[in-house]
Parts: sequence; structure tokens; C-alpha cells
Amino acid sequence: MPRRRVSLLVTVALLAALALGSTFFYRKSYGTWWGTPERIAYCGRTYDKGTQGLTWAQVQAFATPSSSGQVLTEPVEVTRVPPLIGQRVFAAAVPEQRRVEPGAPCPMGVFLETGEGRYTAYGLSGGP
Repeated sequence: MPRRRVSLLVTVALLAALALGSTFFYRKSYGTWWGTPERIAYCGRTYDKGTQGLTWAQVQAFATPSSSGQVLTEPVEVTRVPPLIGQRVFAAAVPEQRRVEPGAPCPMGVFLETGEGRYTAYGLSGGP
């Protein structure tokens, strides 16, 4: 077999293995086969899929004072799903100076951008 053909076969096999591996990683991480995730991991916690089709105004409505009287910030991009290349995930969190402190609270919900001006809400799974 010519050397060129062997290297082509090796390249195709490596690409197929990469595609298969990333598909299974996505399924394990997000609970679905390349669709809108059923869950998102952020802040060391798991958030489960909730209301779909929210507008940015509805997402902003969650950025209100908390029960402790601490004002939350405008929702900001906190991660992407899948990382680096995926859809943006937003969260309303305590101001920046508090977010970096050890033990700073995680948000009760995050919002996945699913389209132009459309978001899906994800609520915190489990207890404190």
C-alpha cells in the first residue's frame, strides 16, 4: 500500500475517533446528543433545563435585589456550552468583587442563549 494512502487512512481514523469521542463526551456532560443541553455545570453545581423561549428582558428580570438586600448585577456571560465554541451561558451574580471571594454564592439560575434574542432558563439542581 502506498505511503500516501496509509497516512490518509490514519488521518480519517483519527478524525472519526475524535468525532465519536466528542459525541460521547457531549452526551455525558449535557444529557443529550448534540441538542439543547438537559443540564449545565457551572460554579461547581448542576443546573437543570427549565423554561424555554425567554427574551432578554425576561432574563434581566432575574437581576433584582436578593432576599439579603444585595443587588445582583446585569446578567453576564459566564461560560459556553460546549466550552470555547458553543452557545453563550449567562448568569446574574453578585458584584464582581464578591464573586471572586472564596465561598461566594452561586446563582440560582443560568440562561443559555439558544438563538437570536432567545434563551432557555436552567435552575439550580439539588439543595445548598
